[in-house]
Amino acid sequence: MVFGMKTILLILAGALALALPARAQVVGPVGHGELPSCPDSGGNHLNYVSATGVFSCGTTGGVPALANGTVLGNASGATAPAAALTPAQLTALVQPFTAGLPGAVPASGGGTAHFLRADGTWAAPPEGGGGAVGAHRYWAIGNMIATTRTQPPSMAECYLAATVGGASQIPVASTSTDSYSGAPPSDLYDGNNGTIWGSNNYSPPPFVVFDYGVPVGAAQISVTSRNDATWYVQTPQLFDLWFSDDDVTFRKLGTFNIGAFTSALQTKTIPLPTTL
Repeated sequence: MVFGMKTILLILAGALALALPARAQVVGPVGHGELPSCPDSGGNHLNYVSATGVFSCGTTGGVPALANGTVLGNASGATAPAAALTPAQLTALVQPFTAGLPGAVPASGGGTAHFLRADGTWAAPPEGGGGAVGAHRYWAIGNMIATTRTQPPSMAECYLAATVGGASQIPVASTSTDSYSGAPPSDLYDGNNGTIWGSNNYSPPPFVVFDYGVPVGAAQISVTSRNDATWYVQTPQLFDLWFSDDDVTFRKLGTFNIGAFTSALQTKTIPLPTTL
C-alpha cells in the first residue's frame, strides 16, 4: 500500500493527539504551563479546583450545615479546623473596647448604681447626676471642718433619720480612717453624750462610714457637740455626706453647713436633699 507524504503526516499528528492529555482552550498566554481541562465538579458550590486539576472539599470536608445563630471560628490557640463557637468563646475572641477601637464591654460586677464610662470602666455617676437619692446600706461623713477650723474634728453623737423629724437610725457597725485612742466611731451612736468620737488629725480630714446592715434612707442629719466646755469647738460645722451600696464606691450627696457650735452638748439638725 502506498501512502503519500501528506497522509503519513496526518497519521502521525493523530497518533500524537491520542497520546497527549486533553488541554483546555486558553486565549492568550497562561504562564507556568497550560490549564488542564476541567473534570466533573460534582455539581455543588462547596468544592474548589486545586493545582492537580482535581476538585477538593479541603481538609475539613467542606462547610457543614449550621444551626441558626451559629458562628464558626477557632478558639483552640493553634491551627485547627473551624468549629461552632460557644458564646463565651466568641466573647473571648473580641477585644475590649477602648477610646479608639470598638469591641466588647467589660463585666459590670453587678448592681444598679454604676454606669459605663467612655474609658471602658464602670463607675458611680458624677455628682449632681440627677435622680432620687434612695436608700443605701452605707452612709459616710467626711471632709469635716470644725467650728474653729484648726482643730481635729470630734463630736458626741451623729444620727441619720429616714424622714424629717423621724427616729434616729442606729448603725450595726462603723469604721473611721482616723480615731484617737478611746474614742471609736461607735461612740457616735451609743446614746451616751458622755462619750465622743475624735480624730487625731485635721488634715487630711477623717472619713467615718456607718454600716446600717440594710439599705436606709436619709432625710435629715443631727450632730451633738462634745460634752466639755473647752473642746466643743472641735465639733464639725462643715462636712460632706456620702452613700454607697458596697462600701467600696461612694457617691457624694453634698456638702453641708450645719452651723457653728457655741456650747457643749448642743444638738443641731438639718434636712437633707432627696434628689441629686
